[in-house]
Amino acid sequence: MYYYVNKKHRTNYPNPINLEKGDMITILDEYSGEKEWKDWLFCEEDEKQRRGWIPKQILSIENDKGILKEDYCAKELNVDRGEILEKIRILNGWAWCKRFREYEFGWIPVENIKLINDNRDFDSLYKEAIDAYFSGWDFSYLNDRMINLQYLNWSYKRSVEFHLEKAQNLLDMGTGGGEFLKSLKNLPQEVYATEGYPPNISIAKKNLEPLGIILMAQSEDAPLGFENNSLDLIINRHDSYNPPELHRILRKNGFFITQQVGEMDNIELNRFFNDKTRDKNSWCLSGAVNELEKEEFKIFVKREQFIPTLFTDIGAVIYYLKIIMWQIPGIDLKQPQVIEKLRELDKIIKKSGGIITNQHRFFIIAYKE
Repeated sequence: MYYYVNKKHRTNYPNPINLEKGDMITILDEYSGEKEWKDWLFCEEDEKQRRGWIPKQILSIENDKGILKEDYCAKELNVDRGEILEKIRILNGWAWCKRFREYEFGWIPVENIKLINDNRDFDSLYKEAIDAYFSGWDFSYLNDRMINLQYLNWSYKRSVEFHLEKAQNLLDMGTGGGEFLKSLKNLPQEVYATEGYPPNISIAKKNLEPLGIILMAQSEDAPLGFENNSLDLIINRHDSYNPPELHRILRKNGFFITQQVGEMDNIELNRFFNDKTRDKNSWCLSGAVNELEKEEFKIFVKREQFIPTLFTDIGAVIYYLKIIMWQIPGIDLKQPQVIEKLRELDKIIKKSGGIITNQHRFFIIAYKE
């Protein structure tokens, strides 16, 4: 079950005891404070004389001695308000939880966490998501509702800005509404952008033309309107590309930087709806690298990652499936059978505080020799 931290917690025991099943301890004291934390025993490990609190339930006790019935760690999590945790178990007013971003486990008082739960009924969440407006590439509707529980181990933006320092010109493929391109520092004087999704083009013009950036409407994988060996840097975040065409228009020692959405992206949703279109995993790091190497690109950086992602309510799932139409090809969110499956998923989410899927991302920096 998934919880928000609603009150920060800091441990008073920076060196927690870590014990194994069968270890012997001596009981020194029993907790008797004001809080309802009954059955916590302050103990000393017999072999190394380390001290800490242990729940009575995991001890076989005789007089002032005890034997561990299971492995145990007394580590407490230092957490701040707003963090997301997965609750594993509760004992005596404390919860043993997993923090996703550091993949770290520890204890936290139950009073400091709250189950993630949108109490609105299915029909309200469904209607809101279906009616919600989507513009450009603005995902703000999903803020705090579709939450990445780990960070990518690379930075697309920092990598692009580093390579901009030596680039005399730049092409941003699939610029969306131009929001990312507009945010970059130290753009060269000669900047181009392509976009193939008609609703985005007017937004991109508004964002980019005042900066002197040339925007070109571009159908998927059509030849790019540039001369041979004309560009220093091409960037591409989540858009399609044609490796031979990239190689044609890049100058010698020019760079191609891309972050892509892999085939296994949020495949848990496909499996819930019995959709098998992504099962082959045909679009992944190894396949993309092979395609670039066939065109004699040299691979400078290659990375791949699956990022746990929490959907906190059914409205977030519906909205996501509505705007990412290729996630489950052909799904009709207004079809009665689909609505029934969504109702089923809503019950799962309300019971557990959300559902976890895994975003599939890979990152490549390649250059032309």
